[in-house]
Amino acid sequence: MAETQKAHLEWLKKLAKETRQKFDEKAAELTRLREEVEALDRDVRGLERALDAARSSLGLPTGKQLHKRFCGMKIKDAAEIAMSEQGGTMRTVDIVEALREGGIELGERAYSVVVTTLLRSDRFEKVDRGVFRLVSKQ
Repeated sequence: MAETQKAHLEWLKKLAKETRQKFDEKAAELTRLREEVEALDRDVRGLERALDAARSSLGLPTGKQLHKRFCGMKIKDAAEIAMSEQGGTMRTVDIVEALREGGIELGERAYSVVVTTLLRSDRFEKVDRGVFRLVSKQ
């Protein structure tokens, strides 16, 4: 009986050693991955700063300005600007995305709100399912 218990303890000891080794390997890998992610994050922030500098030098809105450019505007006014920048025709999905990126909070019923707003305005016309076009001003 003592021999069986001794063999069992040896097996558990071996298993614990293997598990500890795997744990240490994974912990080292996690540390390496964290360092890699931090380096990538620094690179991204540097590239974003460079992009903002380039946009600013060209007279274009920077990243911070882009996220606030539609704040305080009505949905139809912001949609008109977004659509004119995209050639005058946009899908509802793209309009909602542009408005959200521009800083307009649309809530859970964003698509319904945008579609209703565009349908009620004489500035827009529905050209297909989920597609609107700016009506040219005459």
